[in-house]
Amino acid sequence: MSGDDTLRIGADPPPFSELALVATNAVIGAGVRIGPFCVIGREGAEPVVVGDRTVVGDHAVIEPGATIGPDCTIGAHCRIGRGSVVAANSSISSGVLRSSDAEARASAPSPASTTRANAPISPHALVASNVELGDDVEIGPFAIVGWDGEEPVKIGSGTKIAPFALIEPNVVIGRRCEVDAYCRVSFGTTVGDDTKLLYGAAVFENARIGRACIVGGNVADRTILEDFVTHFGEVAHAYRDPGDLADWDGKPSPSPTIRTRSIVAQNAVIVGARTIGPSSYVAAGEVVNVDVPEGMLFQRGRMIEIAKTRGLVRTRRDGLET
Repeated sequence: MSGDDTLRIGADPPPFSELALVATNAVIGAGVRIGPFCVIGREGAEPVVVGDRTVVGDHAVIEPGATIGPDCTIGAHCRIGRGSVVAANSSISSGVLRSSDAEARASAPSPASTTRANAPISPHALVASNVELGDDVEIGPFAIVGWDGEEPVKIGSGTKIAPFALIEPNVVIGRRCEVDAYCRVSFGTTVGDDTKLLYGAAVFENARIGRACIVGGNVADRTILEDFVTHFGEVAHAYRDPGDLADWDGKPSPSPTIRTRSIVAQNAVIVGARTIGPSSYVAAGEVVNVDVPEGMLFQRGRMIEIAKTRGLVRTRRDGLET
């Protein structure tokens, strides 16, 4: 991070933490403060611009092409998405994800993305020696993938693991998947091809996630998500036999099955071994203590046929013949 040709700063060098990773093409204003374990931009990608006197909290991730105005405060553990613009004097609370349309456009495949040179494994990631990586896998800074002496992790070709993600041993992740920042994928889980785990998603032990799923919530251990499921909710075990301090989770509870092309909306809670779908929809904020049959909307504690909503509610149609 030295030399006027790679890092342009104001009159006084900003106090970067020695534990921060700042791309050499980042444009950093005067008086900027960057906390430890931050990731600012990426080598070889569009530059990040950070305006004068802006403060970036610890563990924040600012993706390539983002522009942060002067006198801003970016809280700890925030992620500013690719191509986003943060106006001057803005304050973003800790843990907030901010994305933009530019992020989606920039993530589209391009010929350059098929080469190993453009699909790096960060030297600041911890990748166990027995991890099996396909071609063109990307692993961001401070990610942890497996650990030595345990069952291997397998990651398919073209998959991207963002900074600070945790992938535990004995996990299999398919091809062309995206595991966003601060996600956790726990022991024994399998994730199908083309699935996206969104910022901060938690997938616990021995879950089964199908292909082309979108997961932004909590997936409890042993939960099954079939193909083309969108899940932004939570899963709670019935927990009728809680055990004691030494055995608080020693009695496995049945887990739900969310069937193909079903939707579980934001903050909905599925309790126990329920079956949702196929092609069903659980509305935001619902608590589900019953099975939701095929093609039904569960809203305000009632079942309504989706076909009778006159198009106001729709489920996933990926892969269906038109």
